[in-house]
Amino acid sequence: MEQSIQNREWIGDVRKPKTKNLIIVNPIVEVREANGSLYEEEKLQELLRMFFKKYAGHPTLYIIDDCSATKELTKKKDMLSELAFSGRHAEQSVWVISQRYNSVLKDLREQTKWLCMFYTKDRDSFDNCLRENDVIPTLEERQRIKEELKKETS
Repeated sequence: MEQSIQNREWIGDVRKPKTKNLIIVNPIVEVREANGSLYEEEKLQELLRMFFKKYAGHPTLYIIDDCSATKELTKKKDMLSELAFSGRHAEQSVWVISQRYNSVLKDLREQTKWLCMFYTKDRDSFDNCLRENDVIPTLEERQRIKEELKKETS
C-alpha cells in the first residue's frame, strides 16, 4: 500500500491544492508514527462538503482517486452523490478513478456522462460497465472486444 501512496505524490496535498479549480482527493492518507506507517481514512464527506461550499459558483473539477479504497464512497446520499447530481448547478464536476467499476456507488454510475475503462480481470466490473452504459449491445461483441483488450495488455 505504501508504494501506492508514493505513486500519487505528483497529486500534491489535498489541503493545499496546486490550482484553485482542481481538487484531487485521495481517500487514503498516510499517518506517520514512531513505529512505522499507518493508514487511515480521511473524513471524505466533510472535506468534499467544505470544498463544495468554498468553490460553489466557480468552475471546479473534483478528481476522486482510488474510489475502491474506502467504504465511505459506497454509501447512498453522501456528498459525492450530491456532487454528481447537483454539482453542475454550482459549476462543479466530478471524476472518479477506481480499480473496480462495481466499487463506485450505483447512483453515481447512473450519472455517468463519459467513461474510460481499461481491461480488468474483474469479470463482473467489465460486464456491468458495458451493460449499464449500453456500449456494446451483444454478448458476442463484448466477448470479442474483451479478448482484444486482453491481447493488448499482455
